[in-house]
Amino acid sequence: MTSRGDPRVALVLELISQPLSWTALGNVLDAIEEDVGGEAALRAKAWVPAVDLKQFTQNANAIENAPSGGRHAKSRCRVGKPGNVMAFGKASRLIVDLVERWLRERN
Repeated sequence: MTSRGDPRVALVLELISQPLSWTALGNVLDAIEEDVGGEAALRAKAWVPAVDLKQFTQNANAIENAPSGGRHAKSRCRVGKPGNVMAFGKASRLIVDLVERWLRERN
């Protein structure tokens, strides 16, 4: 199916083709989660490791990343343990991999 015929595919492709930020990547994840039936349904597909998705979400929402485009600037949204920090490059690759697997299943 082309993106012209599916607004969600068009949205994801538009978001992923622009300069990436934590917010853009988080919005891509949100769109895919909604398309597949929610967070649990996405984890069940095992397109990417569930632990990586959790780590990504914590980092995308973290106040520590707000200056570089994080989704929230609330002190309750923190990365937590030092070992839970996800580099932006790893986050980008994770979401791009997720998009590729999602698109393959939709075709």
